[in-house]
Amino acid sequence: MGGISIDESRGDPCQRGDEANGLRTASWLGDLEITLLSAVFWRDWMPEVEKPGPDGGSALHAKIRLLLDNSKGGAGRLHWGVVLCDEGGRAYSVAWESEPVRQGDSKDSAVLFAGQVKTIELVTRGGPYLPSGSKVFAVVRMKDHENNFGCVWSRVFEIRRAD
Repeated sequence: MGGISIDESRGDPCQRGDEANGLRTASWLGDLEITLLSAVFWRDWMPEVEKPGPDGGSALHAKIRLLLDNSKGGAGRLHWGVVLCDEGGRAYSVAWESEPVRQGDSKDSAVLFAGQVKTIELVTRGGPYLPSGSKVFAVVRMKDHENNFGCVWSRVFEIRRAD
């Protein structure tokens, strides 16, 4: 089983719900607590950008840090899917990798041992070429080995040009 597809995780991935300011930084899947520690989005307009877009800047880069607290749970595997969304509700499918990769982990899942707490980073360097001033956020949808679903999403970030 791979990561979670948009269809599997139910509903519109860019619908942020009722939480204050559209921000949801924690979710429970059974005894597992997932906490969004940070999310950062940026584009690079420095000289020598690899594969520049029409405006000369890089693709959107993002890094999301999650705390997986399984201190009360048993062993299992957690799968995730990440969607980038703009403020207008458009979803962008982007390839993500997890860092650091530990034994048994993959780009879209992690092994959790009973009582384990660990931090992972989800990273992409191939997001859309959105113009400066665009607003984006990330939705991380998760599913555990018992098919419990959970979701966290970042705050909305404005892409700013910094040469």
